[in-house]
Amino acid sequence: MKISIRSLSVTASLVALATLTACVAPAPVYQTTQYPYQPVQPVAQGPYVEYGRVANIEVIRSQTAGTPTTGGGAIAGGLLGGVLGNQIGSGNGRTAATALGVVGGDLLGNSVEANRNGPRAYESFRVSIQRAQFVPSNLAPFVTATVHPSSILRTPTDDARRAETARFIDDLKKIRAAIEA
Repeated sequence: MKISIRSLSVTASLVALATLTACVAPAPVYQTTQYPYQPVQPVAQGPYVEYGRVANIEVIRSQTAGTPTTGGGAIAGGLLGGVLGNQIGSGNGRTAATALGVVGGDLLGNSVEANRNGPRAYESFRVSIQRAQFVPSNLAPFVTATVHPSSILRTPTDDARRAETARFIDDLKKIRAAIEA
């Protein structure tokens, strides 16, 4: 069985076109009311975790401006499109297919580059903790939040454990003073 060079080049060109077309999917548009995908960034572990009543959750939004297209994607797409278009037809049909391939590849390559270099939006959040502060409630005359004593035992270092123990004792002193007043 003899495989012609032309059929191999057409097949390779179609595979390259399918691969390039898969890259053209537009970048997802995130709604501002939802948390979008966040790139994984290493987060330094703090000396301990702070417990208390959540007082506020603040959404922090940031955006990168993106960069304009350089023309490299258009040139690469035009070259690939021209090669693919040249594989189709003969005579004037081949010329027309080559021209259409160049124009289509140019547009496709520029679109891929624009999506890759486009602006990106990121959202994260900051949680504010309120601890040992009395809040109004119908449950009891004095309502406050503090840590559970076992959380102090899970503090990773001795210095942090001593600091958390002192904070917990201060919380208990504030509660005792409020009750005795």
